[in-house]
Amino acid sequence: MKNKLAAFATGTLLMFSATQLSAAEQKPRYMYVGIGYAYIDDIIQNNNGAVISIGFEYKGENLYLGACAYYSGNDIENVYMAPEAQLGYMLNKDAVVYGLLSYNIQANDSFAGDSDGIGYGAGVKYQLFEDFGLNINYRQATMTPVLSMGDRDYKAAQVLIEYNNF
Repeated sequence: MKNKLAAFATGTLLMFSATQLSAAEQKPRYMYVGIGYAYIDDIIQNNNGAVISIGFEYKGENLYLGACAYYSGNDIENVYMAPEAQLGYMLNKDAVVYGLLSYNIQANDSFAGDSDGIGYGAGVKYQLFEDFGLNINYRQATMTPVLSMGDRDYKAAQVLIEYNNF
C-alpha cells in the first residue's frame, strides 16, 4: 500500500513539474481543483462516493492539454487514485472534448487486496462561469491485482465542478 501511495504521489509531482517547465505560452494555463461524485463499477462491489481532483490545463486555439490526479472512493479503506493525461479538441472557448490515459491504483483493505493498471476513456469539459467549469468523464481500467484474487477491472463515471482560476 505504501509503495502504491508513493507511486501516486511521485506521478502527481512529475505532472506538476512538467507543467511548470513548459515553454512560453500564447494562451493562459490554468490550475484547477474539483469536487464531485464518482460511480465506480468494480467487479466485486460498487464503490460510489466523493471524488476530488487537482490538475493543470492548457487551452490553445484548438488544442487542449491537461494533467490531473483523482482521488475517489466510498471510504478510506477502498479508494481509487489516478494520475491522468488528457488530450483534446477545443470546440469553442468554453467547451472541450478530450481523451484520457491514466495509471490507476486501487487500494482495498478487504480480502480482495490492492491492484493497479492502465485506464483510458473520454470526457467533456464546459466552462459554466468565469471561474467554474463542469467536467464529466468516463474511464475503463484494466487492473492487475497484487494478490491473485482474480480480475479487478473497473469502470468509472465522474461528474465534477471545477474551480479553475488560480
